[in-house]
Amino acid sequence: MVGGLLAVLGTTEKASQLVSEIPFAQTTSMGVFQFKILLLIAIFVYAFFRFSWCMRQYTFLALVIGAMPTPEDFDSGKHDRNAYVNRAAAMVGAAAESFNDGLRAYYFSFAALAWFVSPLAMVMATA
Repeated sequence: MVGGLLAVLGTTEKASQLVSEIPFAQTTSMGVFQFKILLLIAIFVYAFFRFSWCMRQYTFLALVIGAMPTPEDFDSGKHDRNAYVNRAAAMVGAAAESFNDGLRAYYFSFAALAWFVSPLAMVMATA
């Protein structure tokens, strides 16, 4: 997505002309059109990094789960089961939050895309 948007940013005049030919789209200046493209690029870059961080956190969680002591060690009292569970729960919560942030950014890109039609369309898509 980012590569495609960077390509569009290189041909903003043609892209702006193409969007202006849509019957219900409002025409904007070249500067505003470039800002819209840059906003979409920023959203997708943010989503990419949040998804990447999420995958890394889930990998850390798998390592924590794999490195837990045996059930016998927990039963004998050698290790505190609640401490391990709380640590793993905090990690899965952080990973899920990162995934949710990436997903929300991706969905917000649809609302930002509606801005190419009109500001009102963006407001409605955001709502």
